[in-house]
Amino acid sequence: MNIFILEDDPRRKEVFKEWFKNEDFIIVEDADAAIELLSKNKYDFIFLDHDLDGRVYVDSKEHNTGYTVAEAISGTLNKTTRVVIHSHNTVGAALMLSVLSENKAEYMPFGSFDENILTTRNE
Repeated sequence: MNIFILEDDPRRKEVFKEWFKNEDFIIVEDADAAIELLSKNKYDFIFLDHDLDGRVYVDSKEHNTGYTVAEAISGTLNKTTRVVIHSHNTVGAALMLSVLSENKAEYMPFGSFDENILTTRNE
């Protein structure tokens, strides 16, 4: 399985690395890099954080957020890929869900799922 992860928190990145050590995955930390990779590559699963740059409860109108990436996904090879939004920013996560209408998108704050997410909720 090929997994894409947008995450800037070092602790969360280590957890993802441990969970998915037997999978092909990439972790990126900013919106521009995420959009570039999502435009060029097809992924089986996407995890998106909202707040980046070590900031918390960021306004979705700012450029470097998961919302920027969510908006761009519809124009990529991944426009129907399953997406889990794992941000603790509930307002940002709700906005991200609203623009991912073609995807199998769901909101699951980090810590409410584990590595079994790849098999337990896949349809």
